[in-house]
Amino acid sequence: MDVDLNLYLNKHYLLNAKREEIVSENAPLFSLQYYLLSDSDMMLESLRQYTHRMENKQHPGLYDQFPERHGNKDDYTSPDQLIAFVGALYLSKQIKKIKEIRKYLARHAFTYDNVRPGEINKDRLMQPAAIWFTAVASGRWWYRPALSGAIIYSCATKKGETSGKLKAWTMARTLRMKYTLKLCTRVLSGFNSWRDVFRTYYQEPAHPNRVLADKLR
Repeated sequence: MDVDLNLYLNKHYLLNAKREEIVSENAPLFSLQYYLLSDSDMMLESLRQYTHRMENKQHPGLYDQFPERHGNKDDYTSPDQLIAFVGALYLSKQIKKIKEIRKYLARHAFTYDNVRPGEINKDRLMQPAAIWFTAVASGRWWYRPALSGAIIYSCATKKGETSGKLKAWTMARTLRMKYTLKLCTRVLSGFNSWRDVFRTYYQEPAHPNRVLADKLR
């Protein structure tokens, strides 16, 4: 099946999960996955520009979820979105920006509250895997074993669950963690291949990520 990207692009030129969506909450993560599957310069540029617009200029290292709905309780930047932003910055070689995110997390007790910038909100504690992913992407290679363990754990647990496994795949592919991904593939819980994971998560047969993932094992 051919890939028809336009059916799923939103107004930010990022990838939605379904055709009828206006702006999918995890469009940045879906777009990062599309880039990793296709090596599309256009998608990486869209993701880079979007990440730049989401940057909070008053609080270096803090990024918002959506520009048009800032301040609503559902607009917290999630671990999925932070992974997408860090991935976009890493692939665009903007390591200084990733260091700002790492330092923001450290200064705020590893919490990440973009709705109330600068505050330490214990209810917005960032997931360890996202913290380690940020650290490794910023150049702190000694966090790589911790990240590798988290990625493998996500693949080996929660049989049949897809969201955590796709985040694990995305982090490993972004940082080119070949051996971690190889081991992750061997211990996939509930699936025979990454193709099956993508097929289960992306329900619509024509979704670009599902189509492109047909080549995965």
